[in-house]
Amino acid sequence: MNLIGLNRVSSGMQILENTLSLSVGDSVSLSPISITRTILLDLLYQQLLSTNPVYMLTIHYTKWYNDNTRINKRITSEYKNLNYIRRTHKHIINMLNEVYDPDKKGILKFYFFNERCDNNDYHTHFLLTDTPLQLAEKNRKFRRVLKTISSTSSDIKVDIIDSIIRKCKTVQKWSTSLDIQRIYDLYGALDYCTKTISDDTQNMLDVIDFSNSNFNQINNRHY
Repeated sequence: MNLIGLNRVSSGMQILENTLSLSVGDSVSLSPISITRTILLDLLYQQLLSTNPVYMLTIHYTKWYNDNTRINKRITSEYKNLNYIRRTHKHIINMLNEVYDPDKKGILKFYFFNERCDNNDYHTHFLLTDTPLQLAEKNRKFRRVLKTISSTSSDIKVDIIDSIIRKCKTVQKWSTSLDIQRIYDLYGALDYCTKTISDDTQNMLDVIDFSNSNFNQINNRHY
């Protein structure tokens, strides 16, 4: 494992330890080694309640550009690389913040999860807090995005998020690449995003992208 990988594991372990200590209190001693999936989900759920994400997004990274030409295999082979997927998460955060939070106030909260497919490629689930239209309307980039939306669903906010994320070269126009759903059962959404987590610390760190999520972050800004 390279230095970057070691730093990510160390950072993830620290946040996992913080999650435990801040959630269960000083009177209980609980180490990441002994934590189970059920306990972890309960603790993460308590944190999510404080920010109340309203969207669950799933991204299956495409192998085709919008013009039906194939994306370079050098890029698509990276879909098996967890560090590449995490960098993509960072890119998505930056794209959304450019539109919704250009003043870097931390308006949006993100919670990213990795899932490995049968072919060993990764795809992404993430939870996102509500996107403020009134604040975004003051942003020129937001108005530019709005002009690109030709047809809208029953939720204009979903259409805007969809339009922004599809600018990512590994998402593109394909309907199977991106799915955005309103959350009506927050615990159920969290359970789905973490369905591949086992009672194993390393597995937890692989599934939950702590470095790009707002779980008990310390000096970790998304912009």
